[in-house]
Parts: sequence; structure tokens; C-alpha cells
Amino acid sequence: AEVALERPRRAAEYGETLVAIRGEAQRMAGLLSELLTLARAESGRELLAREPVELHLLVSDVIAVLEPLAESRSVRLERDADEPVVVVGDQARLTQLLVNLVDNAIKYSREGGSVRVAVSADGPCAEVSIADTGLGIAPEHLPHLFERFYRADPARSRTDGGTGLGLAIAQWIVQRHGGTIDVASAVGEGTTFTVRLPLATDEVGSYTAGPQPA
Repeated sequence: AEVALERPRRAAEYGETLVAIRGEAQRMAGLLSELLTLARAESGRELLAREPVELHLLVSDVIAVLEPLAESRSVRLERDADEPVVVVGDQARLTQLLVNLVDNAIKYSREGGSVRVAVSADGPCAEVSIADTGLGIAPEHLPHLFERFYRADPARSRTDGGTGLGLAIAQWIVQRHGGTIDVASAVGEGTTFTVRLPLATDEVGSYTAGPQPA
């Protein structure tokens, strides 16, 4: 903005500057929102609902929302979520979890590749897998993927508008729902994130992500 105001410029140049400023403002707003989410989680003030969530339908909704992004990157988005699978938890946070993982898979897939999202029941757990045919992640990066601001590929962070907090938030959401999240990857073949959550029982109510605030 300061450079743009140093001297009179053509309207097109001002337009380009405004687009750049808007993009940076949106990135910063996203970063602040995600930092606030993590801060609330650590303080125990992030309340989570506890209600039945039809995971197979939630996956279908997320895929419908992200389909345009996949098409814009020439990535095929596949769904294997026909079996009814119900968990108990916070639908908004579970949606955030799936959006983070599927969005990430699309952005790191090759042009012409695919992302497959599958949902199934495995014993007492619901299992969601998000598998892409991207470049894969080197073994030395895998133990650090859920750390805040860690990036296996720093060069792509600003291009894709990421904040480096998406996977940290995904892990927090899964853990607060009593589940686990794992990642497996092979360089040159792709990456698979697997989320396991307890299947729903008859008991529902309310719970929090930590101690209740005073």
C-alpha cells in the first residue's frame, strides 16, 4: 500500500495492489481465526456439542463443497461413503476436520490425479480415509506433520494460502472426540490420512474440550 501511494499510478496498478492487499488480509484473517481456535482449545473454553452425526452424509456434503476446487486443479474427487456410519460429536468441528484434510489432499495432488474419501465401520470405530495420488511425503517429515506451522513443502505455503495450522487443528478435533489420526505416505505415490472415531451409542449429551470454564 505504501509503495502504491508513493506516486500517482494508473487505475489498473491500483487494482492490482488492492487484489494483493485483499489476499494478504484474507490469509491473515484465516491465521488469526485458527490461532484463536487453538488458544481456546488449550484454555478449555472451546465448547463442543455432543450429538449424533451421520458421518457418511457429512463426507458427501464436504465433497460437494470442494468439488469445484478439485475440478479447477484437474483432480478427480471420489467418494466411498454409502454405508451408514454414525458418531457422536460436534458436527461443525467434524466438518472443519474433513474440509481441512480433503482440501489439503486436493492441493497436494498432481494434475490429473485423484483424491478418494472412504467411510466405513471397523469394529467399535468409524474410519475415514483420505487418500491422494500426489507427490507423497518424505519419511523424515511424517513425525512432524501435526506440529504447528510445520511445512513439508515451505515453497507452496503462501501460494496455496495455508497457515500451517490446519493439521494441528485436525488432530485436536480428533483427540477431543476420543479418536486417532494417522498418516502414511510414499514418495511418488501419494498420502493417506486415516481418522478413527468411536461409533455412536445411545448416550448423548454435552461435553467440552477440556475443563469447564468457571
